[in-house]
Parts: sequence; structure tokens; C-alpha cells
Amino acid sequence: MRLILLLIAVVFIGFLLEKQFNADSVDSSIESTTGNSAVQAPKNKEDLQNLRKDLNKLMQDTVDKRAGSAE
Repeated sequence: MRLILLLIAVVFIGFLLEKQFNADSVDSSIESTTGNSAVQAPKNKEDLQNLRKDLNKLMQDTVDKRAGSAE
């Protein structure tokens, strides 16, 4: 009985994995319906560097804010 349940579980997990991997092969492009979304993916090296700077500033501001509220 345990062997049958194990076999069913393995088949089910295999089915889920196959479904997950096949879902990635479908076109997964993100489109903005409004035209001017607040967040846009960086398209060149300069935009990527600006995004990194902004994220680092956000993290540092958050750390400073939490440190200030902890005191």
C-alpha cells in the first residue's frame, strides 16, 4: 500500500514539474496596458546602473529609518 501511494505521489509531482516547465516555454512577455507604467525594466547599461543606485539608496534609507525608530 505504501508503495502504491509513493508511486502516485511521484507521478503527481512529475506531472506538476512537467506542467511548470512547459509553462515557461510560452511567450511570457510583460506588456503594459496603460502605456506609462511606474516601473519599467532597464533597457540599457545606463538604466541598469541607475536602477542599482536607486535600489541601494532605498535599502540604505530603509536601514537608516529602522535604526532611527529602534533608538
